Amino acid sequence: MNELTFPLPLFRQSLRELVRNRRRPQRYPLGICQRQGHSEFLVRPRGSEGRRWLIVSAADNWPAEEAGEGSDADVLLYLGRRRGELHGFVVQGSETKRLDRLNLVGPGMHTLNFPHEETENRNQGGDNPTESIPERWSRTIGALGGRDVWERVKQLSVGIIGVGRTGSFLSEALARFGLSLRLIDPDLIELHNLGEMALIGESEMGLPKVQAVANALVGRTPGMSPPVAIVESVTRRGALRALQECDFLFGSVDNDAARLAVAMAATLFHKPLIDVGSGIHGASGGRQMGVDVRLVTPSGRCLLCLGGLQTAEQARQTLASAAAEQISTQDRDWTQERAGSLASLNQFASACVLRLFEDFMAERITESTWLHAEYDPAGRLAVSYPPARRPAAICAMCRLSGAGEEALPQLPEFLRTVVSPYSRETATGGTTPHAMPAWLL
Repeated sequence: MNELTFPLPLFRQSLRELVRNRRRPQRYPLGICQRQGHSEFLVRPRGSEGRRWLIVSAADNWPAEEAGEGSDADVLLYLGRRRGELHGFVVQGSETKRLDRLNLVGPGMHTLNFPHEETENRNQGGDNPTESIPERWSRTIGALGGRDVWERVKQLSVGIIGVGRTGSFLSEALARFGLSLRLIDPDLIELHNLGEMALIGESEMGLPKVQAVANALVGRTPGMSPPVAIVESVTRRGALRALQECDFLFGSVDNDAARLAVAMAATLFHKPLIDVGSGIHGASGGRQMGVDVRLVTPSGRCLLCLGGLQTAEQARQTLASAAAEQISTQDRDWTQERAGSLASLNQFASACVLRLFEDFMAERITESTWLHAEYDPAGRLAVSYPPARRPAAICAMCRLSGAGEEALPQLPEFLRTVVSPYSRETATGGTTPHAMPAWLL
């Protein structure tokens, strides 16, 4: 199967340019994500490096070679003469094959399946009759904005990284849609998890969190495939392979090293990401309690541009090697990081994530968005939406947008130099080697 994943802003830009000048094909570099029997080509912004290329052309200069371009193209998109007509091809040596699917990554997460000849002939008799709305989801469909939105939601495969307090509530909520879930977390259930996590009890003590949550979700929703449990850190190769299979990522981790790793994967492989963090600090009259939720879309700046990290340098050091990550994990003491947890705050954080996700799928939210909610010492809630500040130059992570698997060897250098313009700490580079073996082995 061959797919083309095109960030929606770039796709619209390409169409606008073709409308202005149909005789000039558009050329974009491509990244690659390969799985067994499956190639996904990732369209990158112009100016990015690439060994593979996409040509987008129009009917009056097709094939692209006749316009003097396209001889080195790996993927071809052909805009036909009729309204809405689009054809896609993959060039493999001397052979040209049909493209199977176009993914428009952005609000609504629309996809287009390219019909092959046998499918075209079979469908000439007309459309299939519209099925009735399933009673189970009738209220959901009405509130989301229609069956088409619900259908797009249901077809998604999502990854949830971090399945603790907020992540378990989020897993339960997303399972109600019948989504295909991949749960990633290396931790086991301990006694202090039982007070706030959803879906678990005393009998799950000592089990991996992802396994316990996955077991609890089996059979919850008709037609839902059993969740896949990955008992690994998100920095490991097995977890990265699972993320590559997903259409949408949800990060619910409790440290900036994991948050940075999730953000890197989302950037490399054009995955929309919703990152959530919650915290309770201090005590009594000086208590601080709040939630940050950030929706990050491809070609809409990365997580480092949208608020950055609290501890960028510490995250870099933790990701320096597998040994450094293990030491950091062993040395952690949650009592030094927060006052505690409340299920009410975790449920609220999960609800904020879902609302951003639902409105993104319904195309009400159309760009990267940061939601900050904070309770004052008197318990009153204030919600704000900090603006996405744009640095003068494109950031180091954004330069890797859509680079795919071929950029993995570049990550050590990236980790040596990564600086978020809005981090509280600034990485100074230095001479310490960063092997980052987890994703490279």
